[in-house]
Amino acid sequence: MGTGRIGAALALALVAGSAAAEETRIAITLTIEPSAVQRLLDMGEWVTVSAYYFGNAASDAAPVEEDGSVYLGGETFQVHPAESQVIVLGGSIAAMPRDWVVAPEINVNVFTARYAAEDNLIDCDLVEGPVAEIAAAQNAISCRWLGE
Repeated sequence: MGTGRIGAALALALVAGSAAAEETRIAITLTIEPSAVQRLLDMGEWVTVSAYYFGNAASDAAPVEEDGSVYLGGETFQVHPAESQVIVLGGSIAAMPRDWVVAPEINVNVFTARYAAEDNLIDCDLVEGPVAEIAAAQNAISCRWLGE
């Protein structure tokens, strides 16, 4: 292998390493009560996990929303109902305009996908806070059938 190829391979490894260093993984353990899982499965309904990234403006270039926050982006996953599963978020954080905000924050909501019913059918906890803290924590969202 020539010197040029070794140098190119080293540069590629360094770029891949720095991208991996910027990757932020946010693991959420999602649990749904067994009776709610069964009801969702019986009707063919799925579950939506929605993450909304935002923060307080740190730059005049940041497009500020009516509530004073700056929207950075979001992630949405549709998952099959299960009693327990781990959802991994954060794949898009490295590409977000994080310099627009003082510190990026996240809000994670879980609700039914509304394939089989027009209304949300489950009541779930929320996860919200600074991305750095949430990424370092063990996060859990529990869901139950709405109204039970």
